[in-house]
Amino acid sequence: MDDSPGMPLPLLLAGTGIWLVLVWTLLPRLRGPAGLLFMVLSARYLVTFFHDYSTRSLFGGQSLNSFITPGITAACLFYSRHDLIRYRAVLPVYGMIAALLVSGLLNMEFAGTVNALIRQFLFPGLMILVATAIDAEPNDGSVSRLMLAAFVVPLCYQLMSVLFRLGKASESDGSISYMGGYVHEGVFSILLLTALVIIALSGGLTRSAAPSIWRSSSQHCSLPITALRWSRPR
Repeated sequence: MDDSPGMPLPLLLAGTGIWLVLVWTLLPRLRGPAGLLFMVLSARYLVTFFHDYSTRSLFGGQSLNSFITPGITAACLFYSRHDLIRYRAVLPVYGMIAALLVSGLLNMEFAGTVNALIRQFLFPGLMILVATAIDAEPNDGSVSRLMLAAFVVPLCYQLMSVLFRLGKASESDGSISYMGGYVHEGVFSILLLTALVIIALSGGLTRSAAPSIWRSSSQHCSLPITALRWSRPR
């Protein structure tokens, strides 16, 4: 599976400018877990579009993405409800992380194991932050709107790739995919599917419900959203 060539640097910088304007526009609303969730999602998407630069090995075989990811994970866990760390839906993720660790040690693949663990620790961190944000914010759809705002920049990059005819030929049939220079068309498809899942779930996230039902629903909604987004993290 070959990675897509990145967008030209001027277009990447133009997208960064759009992201800065978006952050400035939403600044009054970027408070609490929901604000952090928007920043984490949107910044992570933005960095991934710079994959020609952010995936280069810098130190110890690790890339810029590998150094950014632990910081994002730490911020997610710090601003989340700590009791959700023991939430039963997260337990299978811990089992997968343990299996990765054991496999890496048995195969003596230390650098690859560290790289894989860094990415996988982001999964429970983001999952817990999503549940915290949905549970803590007013039941008015503000969380889903902020989460959807994180997809503005990826869609702008996709529009740029269409306008400037910057596509990538598929390995199988030669068809052209326009995904703004994202890592791979399959990963970009998952990104768009994540946005559709948020839209589909947003009606349920704004409907009045008893507190116990609301808490349960908010925590369970975090699983499909984060599973879709990080099913192939970089």
